[in-house]
Amino acid sequence: MPRAGYRSPSSLCTVCVVPGLLFEARIWGALGAALCGARLVVSEHGLAEYPGWHGRVFGWVARSASACVVSSQAAADHIRRRYGVPAAAIQVVPNAVPPSCWAHGWQPPSRERRRPTLGVVGRLEHPTKGHVVLFDALVRLRDRGIDVDVDVVGDGPDRAMLEQRAESLGLGDRVLFAGEEVPPWARFTRWDVLVVPSLHEGFGNVVVEGLAVGVPVVATDCGGPAEILAGGEGVLVPPGDPDALAAALARVLAEPASAAERARRGQALARDRFSVDAMANGMIAVYARALGGESA
Repeated sequence: MPRAGYRSPSSLCTVCVVPGLLFEARIWGALGAALCGARLVVSEHGLAEYPGWHGRVFGWVARSASACVVSSQAAADHIRRRYGVPAAAIQVVPNAVPPSCWAHGWQPPSRERRRPTLGVVGRLEHPTKGHVVLFDALVRLRDRGIDVDVDVVGDGPDRAMLEQRAESLGLGDRVLFAGEEVPPWARFTRWDVLVVPSLHEGFGNVVVEGLAVGVPVVATDCGGPAEILAGGEGVLVPPGDPDALAAALARVLAEPASAAERARRGQALARDRFSVDAMANGMIAVYARALGGESA
């Protein structure tokens, strides 16, 4: 006879939710869900590339889940192809803009200012985040007589190399390495354009944060940014193409009224699709589906 107060493992939970940032949590969560007979819901941030046994373990966990939550269709396609996760188990729930981001509002900068200022936010990691592509685009702008300043917000293992690259291109007095700034949204309001030159992105939180603040956005046509800006709320350019990036930046700087109009539409998009409420409703639908309710 069971002793008084005893509860079997299967009575303790019906859904086991495993966050995407802790690899070990996935292993223990999957084992715990199997032991308890619970439904497993895992989340994955970005375009997962796990080497060796880490990849095999991630694939096993993701394939055994009732739902695998990702932030973009690009990420969904990636884990389906790379790890064999069934398409029916993958649910796309876009990330939300943090509520405090909305307190920062962008206004078109004064034309009396000496030079336009561009901003780029991200880990200083070459080549993934595309900083070198941006620097090469700046040289092309300079050759066309367009002089700009650039704030580089973020830190990472390749900071020294990127600083040297900027110096070697003659950009040392135009590129400010501002370091890590969390959150960076107040700085957004001082920029003419937010540039996202990444070679690939699973989602691109900085894109939706830029839209929420209202700053014009120029980003690469890859993964999450391509999906977020598909309606023309920002300007998309091919990844790794400094000529195309320079041309897009020149056009945006030369047409401030058009840039501001795109930015206004971008703010509306951010409020509609990337709010906390929208993300919460998406996750509720995922859990309902995992429990056998209506399809997400």
